[in-house]
Amino acid sequence: MISSASSQRLAPPQAISITNFDLSALYLLRPEIQIILDNCEKHLSEFYNDKAQAPLLLDSAAMLAQLGSVFKLISLYGSSELAHALSAGFKYLYDHGDNSKKALILSLLEAIMIQARYVEFVLLQETLEPSLLLPIINKINGLLGHSLISETAVSVEGLSGYRHIILANPAKNFQPVDKLGLNHELLTTAYRAGLAVVLSAKTSKLTDSERDKISAMHQACTVIADQSDSLFWRAAQVATQHLAELLPLQPAQKRLFIFIDQQFNTDLPTDNRRFAELVSFACLQPGELAGRLRQQVTANKLSDSQLKQFKQFLHGPDQKITGTIYTLIQQQINDIKADIDAQINVSLSADGSEQPVVPKFHSATDKLAQLASVFQLLNLPKAAQSLKNSIHEIGKWHLPNDEQLDILLSQLMVAENAAIGLSKAHIPGAAMQRINNANISIYQLDTAYQQLIKQSRRVISQLEQAIGEYLDSLYASNTDASVQPQSLLQQIPATLKQLAGALQFLALSDAANMINRLRLQLDESLYIDDNKHPKKQEQTYDTFANLATVLLAIDHQLSARQQNYPIGQYAMQVANSSLAKVLAA
Repeated sequence: MISSASSQRLAPPQAISITNFDLSALYLLRPEIQIILDNCEKHLSEFYNDKAQAPLLLDSAAMLAQLGSVFKLISLYGSSELAHALSAGFKYLYDHGDNSKKALILSLLEAIMIQARYVEFVLLQETLEPSLLLPIINKINGLLGHSLISETAVSVEGLSGYRHIILANPAKNFQPVDKLGLNHELLTTAYRAGLAVVLSAKTSKLTDSERDKISAMHQACTVIADQSDSLFWRAAQVATQHLAELLPLQPAQKRLFIFIDQQFNTDLPTDNRRFAELVSFACLQPGELAGRLRQQVTANKLSDSQLKQFKQFLHGPDQKITGTIYTLIQQQINDIKADIDAQINVSLSADGSEQPVVPKFHSATDKLAQLASVFQLLNLPKAAQSLKNSIHEIGKWHLPNDEQLDILLSQLMVAENAAIGLSKAHIPGAAMQRINNANISIYQLDTAYQQLIKQSRRVISQLEQAIGEYLDSLYASNTDASVQPQSLLQQIPATLKQLAGALQFLALSDAANMINRLRLQLDESLYIDDNKHPKKQEQTYDTFANLATVLLAIDHQLSARQQNYPIGQYAMQVANSSLAKVLAA
């Protein structure tokens, strides 16, 4: 049902599956992918109507072959095989010049639709499931006389060499340490002793004491893995087995072992992307334990009912359909408001006449009844009931007062919120905020968020410009820059405080905390107390350069939120590195 997707986006449950596939490239490519698929569909339809248009099929076949290569390049397996199957189908029709092969043409049209839906599915669910594409791939292969492919032919793990993996039911593949009857405190202490060595190691040369601590770290994970046999702790066991040989670690690798430490206290949800990254890292390690882990990952599959749930996304409504539904619903709601407003205005204009006009709301109630039926059909019962209640209330009206009109607007707002939720449920990357108060308009809230993002980005731009000019003056001259301070530069701490508040309101708490720490550091160490001028000292240039880097990373994060793109972690990792340099200065 449509509403099931909507409710998942509003209050997401535990993820059915997770992956370490990077969605960023797919977000950027999606408009081009859609253009290619739309053109191919158009060319196929034109060929079906007139076989003289066969040369168009050759262009489509070439574009689809290129698209398949692009999908393979970004490791979107399944889509790559489907694109190549489509290309072969178009080439077959061109070679034979026969537009009477309806079964093949209809299958190709279906495959184009499924390809577009699968891209949307990956972005919406933030996971992969190439097995969903096997039926249509084999259907085309069968019609072309090609051999059918098995599920292993589109295995993400097999084709990527376990660099990309899919974990089904991550919540069922983790057990909290405190539920296993083990000495939680002792195991945590042992792990953290080794973690301290791992995080601080600058070379692979270790003392015997440090090696013992890393060995204890591995033993702690082994004890838990033997007790629970869950995928998470097996991966932790394998990841720590030969850890001393991998030092020094890259920052991304360090975050994996910090993630394990956090899970000793179950601090993060198990559908965190880092769970998949940890398992991938462990699967790439040598040894018997890693081999057994790879077998466990291969056996980790979705149930038939879960696959059926995923298949609904491929054959159910897509973003275009739900967007159209939302537009029509919003237009109907606006018409209802206009009808009621017009009747009230007619009544008020006749006030004082010998025969006052009694407003009639039959048109509005008819439209409300129709709209209630629409929401019932969409399986949105709360919105439907709210509209039915409004019909009942309007039936009591003679000339409605302000309180009665406010009640009507609140009931219409419930319907508006449901329509927006329906639309956003099929917009990849759309930020759905949790609504704790049903009397808040999602539309107005989204508008406020967008305005706040624009203002925040404008402030960041002004800060970056002022910092750039200040740094240029330091580079150009050895004179004391505080003699001619720039007005905006003087207000950096106060401006950063406002920016942190805005980021907190936007639920970007990591960015907000980063800005707050910057503000405190600058306020305490870089400014003269009486006039807030920057002190003339050696680290001033580097400090402001690092500040600019942090601001640039946060602006990137705001831009992603503004355009409904996934918020990449790399920019924030660079920002954290720059922040550390400021704090260490």
